[in-house]
Amino acid sequence: MTRPEAIRFIATYPRAIISVSLAREISNALGIVFDMLLYIAPDLVRSLHGRVGWTVYLTGAPSDLVQVSDLGATVCRYMGLYADGDHALQSPHGTPGKQADYVGQRAAIRLARHWWGEPGVRDLRQDCPRLPKVLLRERPYKP
Repeated sequence: MTRPEAIRFIATYPRAIISVSLAREISNALGIVFDMLLYIAPDLVRSLHGRVGWTVYLTGAPSDLVQVSDLGATVCRYMGLYADGDHALQSPHGTPGKQADYVGQRAAIRLARHWWGEPGVRDLRQDCPRLPKVLLRERPYKP
């Protein structure tokens, strides 16, 4: 996976819950060792077992999973693109799905802007046309 592919994945699938191995692959593509992210967000990896909503896991062992929006926000925190954890996870929406969309897409935009500037954000917008315009106009965080 390349860096642009990793950022597109975060922007396209912010609600997705992925395996730790895929989360490692995404963070490696972004140039970050996944285990370093666990120092910032120890609860990034969640262990699920049994019934979760309407999904029933049939295996006897717990599954370790990572939500894509949380991964994107944690990568941005690691890189200093947010003030703190609350800033990284803030969202104006009330439902968990819309919150995940907002947090993940915002993180993808910040990552694209960090590495490639406004041309990178335009390319991301072309690849992911669902990105809200309000996020594209957001000012970058500067400490």
